[in-house]
Amino acid sequence: MHLKTKKFLLLTTSLGWFTIFSSRIILTPSLPSIISEFSIPYSMAGLLTTAILITYSLTQIPSGILSDRFGQIRLIVISFTMTATSLILIVTSSDYFHLFLSMLFLGFASGIYYPASVSLIAHNFEKRGKALSYNDLALNLGGIMLPIIAGFIILQWGWREIFLIPLILTLIVTSMFIYMRSYSKKVERTGEALFSITRPILLITFAYILINSFYWGVAVFLPTYARFLNFNVVLSSAIASIPFVGGFVGNLIFGNLSDTMGRKKVITMLFIFGAFFVFILSTGSRFLLFPVVLLFGVVTLPCFPIIFAYVSDIAPQDKMGSTLGFVNAIGSFIGSTSPFISGYIIDIAGFKYYVYFNAMLPILALLILRRIR
Repeated sequence: MHLKTKKFLLLTTSLGWFTIFSSRIILTPSLPSIISEFSIPYSMAGLLTTAILITYSLTQIPSGILSDRFGQIRLIVISFTMTATSLILIVTSSDYFHLFLSMLFLGFASGIYYPASVSLIAHNFEKRGKALSYNDLALNLGGIMLPIIAGFIILQWGWREIFLIPLILTLIVTSMFIYMRSYSKKVERTGEALFSITRPILLITFAYILINSFYWGVAVFLPTYARFLNFNVVLSSAIASIPFVGGFVGNLIFGNLSDTMGRKKVITMLFIFGAFFVFILSTGSRFLLFPVVLLFGVVTLPCFPIIFAYVSDIAPQDKMGSTLGFVNAIGSFIGSTSPFISGYIIDIAGFKYYVYFNAMLPILALLILRRIR
């Protein structure tokens, strides 16, 4: 594959990831308007996010298996077609029940994309750490830009209109993937097993569960913690974008570094610094909050693409997509419980113990990672 073609393929997968991520992150600033329109309690509003995450995690394994068997781009086009349909259903929802079902469908449809796209990158790039980290820059950009754009559109028109952004993007990205369809990789199955769940893969999965729980457990309550430290509403909301700013920088640095130094060494370093920076939050310093959260993003968000590069390095080629899907499914499903656990800890013990609990998770992940030979 020519260098220009590789760049276009990476641009296409990155824009695809930006589109999938945007369909989820814009729900957060939409929730106050949804609560007001449908007169629902906060718990039911929270269920909309849960609906997306649960069905998203459940589709990871089937997507990986099918992308290995039929080709990644075919699965991706199906994912975007279904995602566009779910977004139309969201925009036209007339009551909470229809909106909830549409969110379930959105999670199912968008969940097909990630294992297929990661497998596509891993099959076409030798420097997988660098390629996957650059691909994740799209997520960082989405986290920085979209909450601000969403707020403006909601203020001017309403919450439904914000979902037109990912709807339009799905049409653009689908045409780009169809153009690149010749670079989809099918693999001949060499065995009966659907995934390659070796001891190293299993250990990486456990480490991924912990780092996924670590990130979501910390990130979800950062605005709440900022309010606890008496920051105003604007600054408390803005802090939600700060980890993505740090992640943008971290992905530029550490993905490429993992290709040269080795995945395990880089992940070990990131886990140690992640625990350290979150532990600093226990001081309750207003002065340190924003720089520490920035550094938290720098060292935590790059862990995700590097872990998937690690999995793609050691998984058999004929089971790469399904193995990636397995790791992401387990990590995403169990990790989605961490905001509830962190919230419960805050309720019964306060923010300091919420920080202690989450700072412990990367250390446990590090102990697991050390057992990989």
